[in-house]
Amino acid sequence: MAKIGWIGLGQMGTPMATHLLQDNSLMVYNRTSAKAKPLVEQGATLAQSVPELLTNSDVIFLMVTDFYAIESIIDEDFLSHISDKTLINMSTIAPAESRTVSTWITEHNGQYVEAPVSGSVFAAESGSLLILTAGTESIVNGLEPLWQALGTYKYSGSIGNGTALKLVLNALLGMFGEAYSEAILLGEAFGLSKQAILDTISESVIGTPFFEYKKTLFASEKFDPQFMLKHITKDMNLIQGFMQQSHLNLPVVHKDVTIYNKTSSNEDSNLDMTVVYQYLKDMKASE
Repeated sequence: MAKIGWIGLGQMGTPMATHLLQDNSLMVYNRTSAKAKPLVEQGATLAQSVPELLTNSDVIFLMVTDFYAIESIIDEDFLSHISDKTLINMSTIAPAESRTVSTWITEHNGQYVEAPVSGSVFAAESGSLLILTAGTESIVNGLEPLWQALGTYKYSGSIGNGTALKLVLNALLGMFGEAYSEAILLGEAFGLSKQAILDTISESVIGTPFFEYKKTLFASEKFDPQFMLKHITKDMNLIQGFMQQSHLNLPVVHKDVTIYNKTSSNEDSNLDMTVVYQYLKDMKASE
């Protein structure tokens, strides 16, 4: 039985940590401790501080919003407790940021594994995430029982490759969300019913698992969060930052970065990313 520590109990972190309870000792920490209540009721232990969690864990999962959140957690006290322990960072950050975290951990005799995930809240709840691991291969493979509890894992090589793959996928995710929104609005402008548009996309080769996840959100226009607008906007901005540093011109990505930033300024950023449809619809109506 592994001694697991889990930091970050958000929309994805809570169902993921739940899967690890069955065969492991689990201690959890969250800045808002009330979010830990469902896990504590199922047998997890709530740490009152990050050092307490580190002291009582051999493998620590980190699932937080961004690099700034990671910086606020990994302080000198954290690093003084990380020796001979493994930190698994599942947060989506830039590859360069992940390499920085790796340096912090390994310089203090800890082990670092990069493991961002691809999949929605549904995939987290059902244990069917794709985990994009990177780091020392023997360490990654030695964690296989933990990966299996969460989904399937793909080993991608050195630190930075896992986060790079995640951003590649999220670039497509962002483009899909915006492109489907425009296609639906085009169909509605032709006078077609939204349901006819959605059903036809599903029945065609253009239909994708992503579209099927989002179809009911487009139909209802309620946009209950599966992948929050603020998170895709953050990731698209990470991609834009890399494009600028690399002098890489990707015009569709650049356009979509602008659209998601404008959507975040005009809509509730805690809604699902498909609220970009509502932003484009409102923009069309105001012209």
